[in-house]
Order: sequence, then structure tokens, then C-alpha cells
Amino acid sequence: MALTPVEIRHVKLRRSFFGYGRAATDRLHEEIVESFEEVWRERADLQDKLERMESDIARYRDLETLLRKTLVSAERSAQELKDQARREADVFLTEAHAEARLIKQQALAEREHLRGEASRLGVVAVDVEQFRTLLDEERRRVLDAIEYLHKENPGSIRDETQDETIDNHLAETATATLDREIDYTLEENSENVLAAIDAALQRIQDGTFGKCVNCGKEIGEERLAALPWATLCIDCRRLEERR
Repeated sequence: MALTPVEIRHVKLRRSFFGYGRAATDRLHEEIVESFEEVWRERADLQDKLERMESDIARYRDLETLLRKTLVSAERSAQELKDQARREADVFLTEAHAEARLIKQQALAEREHLRGEASRLGVVAVDVEQFRTLLDEERRRVLDAIEYLHKENPGSIRDETQDETIDNHLAETATATLDREIDYTLEENSENVLAAIDAALQRIQDGTFGKCVNCGKEIGEERLAALPWATLCIDCRRLEERR
């Protein structure tokens, strides 16, 4: 056990006529040397620990800076992806509206032609088999789309990002989250369309296809041609949109 300075100060050596006893003095000297060596070793160990701790602190600070930069980069990337998706959606909607107007014009012209033909031939019934074919084709297309989305997203976001390193983990997680949210929205819309198609096929089976569920009137063929699973005539649909 190391001697403390207080203990050394209070050590009493026996004195003789010729001075302090040599043996006792040598023992005290040896104990002091051993105590100093032990204290010096402890001091060196503490110095090493202090240097390691300072190195760890510097490394953790660098890591914190890296994480902050990664998080900022991930947030910026996510925002850019959202902005890009919004711009693409706006372009898509603009093109869809233009195409819809063209289809509407063509449908109106075709309607007038069909009305003339129907009046001449006395035909007023909706060709349900034609719409059954359209609905079956659209149903297969929607099922293929849902299957594709399932294959593209078989696991969770954690499964997609658990193998990434800490340097790019946050950025990859943000991107995967945004992509998964878009795919979930597409899948949900596809499932809603599939349910509407199945309901339309059931109405064909029940003999009620082509009749407005609100007013009971016939749904125009041009509307059914554009949206075979429609449940409202164009007038009821417009009234519903105004509400």
C-alpha cells in the first residue's frame, strides 16, 4: 500500500547516539520509493485514460457533425423529391385534362352519331357485353399493377435500410420512406378502382348496370365508355361535386 505524504510526515524513526537507525531509515526510504513509483504509474495510467477520453470526445464530435450534415442532406433530398413529384404530378394532370377534353369532344361527337343510329334502328339498350369486356380488361390491368407494387415493396423500410452504413443511413431512410409513401398511395388507389370494377361487374350480373344509383336514370354511354364503373349519371355527378 502506497504511503501518503501525511503518513510519511508522521513516521517516527528511532534515534541513537550516532543518529537515526540505518535499517529503519533504509526501510522508510524503500517504502517512499515504492509509493512514489506506484503513484507515478497511476498518474501515467490516468494520463493515458485522459488522452483516450479526449480522443473519443473528438471522434464523437466529428460523428455528431457528420450526422447533422447527413440529416440536413436527407431533409433537403426529401424536399427536392417532393417538389419534383409535385411538378411531375402537375404536368401529368395538365396532360390528363387536355386528353380528357379531347376524349370528351370525341365522345360527344360519337354520342350524336350513336343517337342518330339508335333513333334510326330503334336501339336503346346498353351493350353490356361490350362493357363487361372493358371491365375485365381493366380489372386485369389493375391486378397486374397491384402485383407489381407488391413485388417492388416486399418488406418494410427497416428491411430496406438496415444494411446501410451510418454515414448514409438517414438519407437512405428518408428516400425509402418517400418512395414507400408514393407506392402505398398508388396501391390504395388501385385497390379502390378494383373494388369499383368488381361492383360494376356485379351490377351487370344483377341487370342494373348503366343505371344511376342516385336518380335511377340511364347513365350516358359516353360516360360509361370513359368510366365503365361509373355509378352516377353526369348530372348527379355534377351535383355531387358542387356540394
